Amino acid sequence: MIEITKDEERIKISFPYNPYYIAKIKTIEGYRWYPEEKCWSVPYFEFETFLSVFEGEKLGCFQEQEKRSTFQRGRFKLFLKMREKKLT
Repeated sequence: MIEITKDEERIKISFPYNPYYIAKIKTIEGYRWYPEEKCWSVPYFEFETFLSVFEGEKLGCFQEQEKRSTFQRGRFKLFLKMREKKLT
């Protein structure tokens, strides 16, 4: 399963080692690898691209952080709901 979280400007993505997923991440502009945390990230503005690239894959739950504004939380959750509707 692919776990996603969001910080201020980036979406962090983690999953067990999978060369197929790594190749997909690398197609998204602005991707980064964090070896200490063993996770990837993409800019928040690339979230729709992320959803498109990983269409059909099982995504883990969104973990909220206290700093995030209600608007950002709501917008991110809306993207996830849109994603769920596309899969059904």
